[in-house]
Amino acid sequence: MLPKIGNNKSLSQQAYDAIKKAILTNEFKPKDILREEALADSLGISRTPLRAALKRLQYEKLVVVNSAKQTFVSEVKTEDMARVFVFRFAVEPMAARVAAALIGKKGLGRIEECLASHAACVKERNVEKAIVLELLFNTLLAECTENEFLIDGTEMINTYVQRFLSVANSTVRNVPLSLEEHGRIFEALKAHDAKAAEAQTNEHLSRVVARFGFTLPF
Repeated sequence: MLPKIGNNKSLSQQAYDAIKKAILTNEFKPKDILREEALADSLGISRTPLRAALKRLQYEKLVVVNSAKQTFVSEVKTEDMARVFVFRFAVEPMAARVAAALIGKKGLGRIEECLASHAACVKERNVEKAIVLELLFNTLLAECTENEFLIDGTEMINTYVQRFLSVANSTVRNVPLSLEEHGRIFEALKAHDAKAAEAQTNEHLSRVVARFGFTLPF
């Protein structure tokens, strides 16, 4: 059941946010049918803003529309995630390199706080929250680049990675591994060592690929 929508944002934006969150957290599962009437009733809105929200989600490939005009939650396929990781290798190491050159005390403080929260999740074995914090690390790092293209690329990546990890039931075993790898990236950022930040990010991504058994074309 989706929450009723308030008035702070546009109705279509709030509908988009609510449905996207339900998809990313696996409340709405792959192949689930999203019926407009039920969604509109649950959100307390008309179908016009709902359709605008669904159109955005279709553009982001989170939902698909079949020939009968039925809207489904899209499937999460390993081969699609392999393609996402090709994009990750293009975006995230460069973001780390740029961030290392530009990052200031505020950016370092925000990332350090994120890592501390991530460490608490490891101790609590809270995988769901750890996934959110793992992706927040990427967002905070990208924001330090002051480059909207790297920021937007990172957010696009985070959307697909969060969904994959939720559907794949990422294990407790993987949580501390990502934390340790992010810690090494953070040390390079603190040292303003651009080459090390880039190298540690490449190493982190390579280890994630190995953990999930993705096959990449390089």
